[in-house]
Order: sequence, then structure tokens, then C-alpha cells
Amino acid sequence: MEKQKRKYMKNIERQLIESISFSPKSLEFPDSWIGHLPFAAFLIEKCRPEIFVELGTHSGNSYFSFCQAVKENKIQTKCYAIDSWKGEEHAGIYGEEIFEKVNTHNQKHYASFSKLMRMQFDEAADYFSDSCIGLLHIDGFHTYDAVKHDFETWEKKLTPNAFIIFHDINVREQNFGVWKFWEEMKARYPLNIDFLHSHGLGVVFTGNDEQSFPWMHPQTEEQKIVQTFFQNIGEKQFHAYNLLREQEKNKYLKDEINNLHIQFENLKAEHNIYKAEYNMRIDTLQNELTHKESFFRETEHNLYAEISFLQQSCNEFTQSRSWRITKPLRIVGQIIRNKKKFLI
Repeated sequence: MEKQKRKYMKNIERQLIESISFSPKSLEFPDSWIGHLPFAAFLIEKCRPEIFVELGTHSGNSYFSFCQAVKENKIQTKCYAIDSWKGEEHAGIYGEEIFEKVNTHNQKHYASFSKLMRMQFDEAADYFSDSCIGLLHIDGFHTYDAVKHDFETWEKKLTPNAFIIFHDINVREQNFGVWKFWEEMKARYPLNIDFLHSHGLGVVFTGNDEQSFPWMHPQTEEQKIVQTFFQNIGEKQFHAYNLLREQEKNKYLKDEINNLHIQFENLKAEHNIYKAEYNMRIDTLQNELTHKESFFRETEHNLYAEISFLQQSCNEFTQSRSWRITKPLRIVGQIIRNKKKFLI
């Protein structure tokens, strides 16, 4: 028995080590699921469901990790993502660009086995037969009543040996109630496992096949190994994502600084051009002003010279002999003009 256990432990350790190589192709905001992506790939490879359904996909981090693992491990699983892609109080309200990005990524990489169903969860349930879903991920509205309603609506769609995933089991704010419903699920299904990092993740197994999934037994050595392993690599995945985002942010800021520097240099060059044109115009106007001032001074000088000449000529004329001889005539003429004015 001990030998068989050691053999199993080596086998599971090998499987865990293999999961380290999983590298998500799609990492988008929000980052709340990123710490669980390696476990998502591990889980779907282990349970190999015929049908996988995700309720609440948003930007696709969790869903596309499941799809990527299906594709890379050549698992015959049909995947369905159900979401309105309009947002709500907990996920936030967002625009059409989120769905368009998710749809583009899905069509490019997983269209042969993955389908996006843009509708409400209750509406989508009518498109699935009873006892057909082997893996169900519930990640919609996170109040207690909402998650309970989603589970009860989809419960009959599950196979007898199904896995059910609940996200945000470690969030106790903003009216989140998944943690409370998770306690009920653990009491109902003895085979379960949970993780507290990245907002918390809980998984239950509805079947009785205890031998195939010993790491689903709470408090066992196998489960502790799995929990510790995926918490460690999950946190590293999360930190790597944040580092990548910081690098992208730094690159963006550097690009912005470079753009501002270019704009500054362009404005500086433009300013220098305007300054040169301004100085040239000032020089032109200054030259015109200098020319006109010189012209006015010369004209003024000539006028004064002409006035002086005329004054001198007048003085010379009034002092001449002819001017003195004709003085009586000018006096008589003035008397006659004065008498005419009087008579009038």
C-alpha cells in the first residue's frame, strides 16, 4: 500500500511539473483569475469532459486557458462561454470592444470546438440537455442568491461525475456571497479542493470515484501538495502578469515622453522660424523707418533752405531802388481799395 502511494505521489508530482510549462496566450484585464490559470489547464486535462461550460467570461482569461489546454492536450471537449458581455455591478460596465476582442481571439484560435453564447445564463440553459456537462465554471454575479440560483438552474445539466468551479470564494466585501455558498457546497460534496489566492477558487466533484482524484480529498497529503504547488506558480503567474503590465506601462510612458519631446522640439523649431521671420520683419521695418527719417530730414533741410532763400530774396527786393520809387503808387492803390470797401 505504501509502495503504491509513493508511486502515485511520484506520478502526480510529474504531472504537476508538466503543468509548469503552461503559458497562457491570452492575458487581459481584469487580473482576478490570472493566479488560477495553471490549475485550470491541469484540471481540464485531468477530468477531460465532453462538454465544458463557463458562466461569466468577461475578457476571457479563465475561458481561454481551458480552451488552450484542450487544444494543446488534444482533448475532445466542446467548450461554451456564456455571457451578456455588457457587465454588471461586480464586473463593472464595459463597452462592445470587450466582446469583439474575445470573439476575435476565439475565432482565431479555438473556433473548431469553442462557441460564444451571448445571452443570459437562464436562457442558455435551455440549449443544453440534462446530464451532459462534465465541467461547469460559475463566475457570474457574486451575491449569495445569484450564485445559488445559477447552481440550481444548471445542476440538472451536470453529469453524475462532474466538476464545478466557483470563483471569488475568498472575497467578503461588496455584497459578495460566493464564500457562503461555497461552505454549503463543501458540506454537500466531500470531494473538494479550494485555493485562497487570486480571490479564491473552489472546486467540487459530484461523483464517487475517489481513486481517480485523490487530490480532491480535503486535508490529505496529496491535496496539500496540489494546493501549495498551484498557489506558488499561480502567484508567480500573477506577479509575472503585473510585471509585464508595468513594463508595458513604462514603455507607454517612455513613448509619451518621447512624443512630448518631439512635440517640444517641433514647437521650438517652429518658434525659431517665427522668431527669425519676426526679426527679419523688424529689420525691414527699421530700415524703412530709417530711410523715411532720412528722407524727411533731407526734405526739411531743403525746405528751410528754400524758405531762407526766398526770405533773402524778398528782403533784397524790398530794399531795392524800384521798390522805393513805386511806394507812392502802392499807397494810392491802397487808399482807392479802402474807399471802394467803404462805398460798398
